Amino acid sequence: MSSSAKRAKQQGKRHRVEDSRNCFVSWNVDGLRALLRHEAGVQVLRELLAARPIALCLLEHKLQETSTDARQQLENLGKLEGYRVHWTFSPRAGRDGVAVMVQEDAGVLTVEEPALDSAACTAERRLLTLEFDRLFVVFVYAPNSGRPGRLAFRTDEWEPAIRRYLSSLGKRKPLLYQGDLNVAHVRTLDAWGTTAAQFGNYQASGRTREEAAALDLLLDECGLVDGFRSFQPHERSATCWAQKKVGHAQQREHWKRYDYALASETLLRTSSRGVANNGTRQPLQLVAVRHLGDAFDGGRPDHVPVESELSGLLTEG
Repeated sequence: MSSSAKRAKQQGKRHRVEDSRNCFVSWNVDGLRALLRHEAGVQVLRELLAARPIALCLLEHKLQETSTDARQQLENLGKLEGYRVHWTFSPRAGRDGVAVMVQEDAGVLTVEEPALDSAACTAERRLLTLEFDRLFVVFVYAPNSGRPGRLAFRTDEWEPAIRRYLSSLGKRKPLLYQGDLNVAHVRTLDAWGTTAAQFGNYQASGRTREEAAALDLLLDECGLVDGFRSFQPHERSATCWAQKKVGHAQQREHWKRYDYALASETLLRTSSRGVANNGTRQPLQLVAVRHLGDAFDGGRPDHVPVESELSGLLTEG
């Protein structure tokens, strides 16, 4: 068995979701074709789906519409497990892309690729939105600012367009915004090291002051809360790591928290549990955000899945 297959098999043992239907899982797979090439990678997906999340989002699948082999393999797997796959494909061949596997009987009203009020941002094809009776779920693979000109695009075009879009949804019903946001929000908690130099001197992609400030602004303007940080306010926990040709001890040091589940403040304010004595409907509440794996183990894929769990019914029935 190859080293990548062994790592996938080890991750499959770790990536177990609690048996809850009100769960949403996002995972940057760093190339779907590579993941599906080995049975161990397929087993990871089977285990995630066996826990019956409402939706499993696979980010950075790197496929094109013409990539019929891997697409068909994932769709066949979804069909066997009772899931339908919805896709976006990046205009850049071999890069990016979002695929969401949605449980057939989950009560989703629509699954759509939204049009933002910026044509350039819409063209990136980085979003899929699920609408339920009582909730919006937006899965995202945010732009990486590492290439020339991308930081300006990220802060001046993408972030304002996303804030406007999420604000418009939040006026209608509660919102969950989940996926790879490509930013370490707080230096002391969300990235390796303790000095500015170890943080990339605020110039490394995902670790600039501008990107952290943009996330602050998004939380404030859209009325969102960092779900993981709400439950784990002081924990240094990673969701991804650098792929560097270094020893295992060093590999453990190059980590970041780039993957988030941001929730409407109303989903965390609710304190009541179960159905009230007067028979009224149980309110929706975010009850957990989990990192489903140990990012400090390194290897590929270079992210761990993130799971958000809600209590209460998503449908009006």
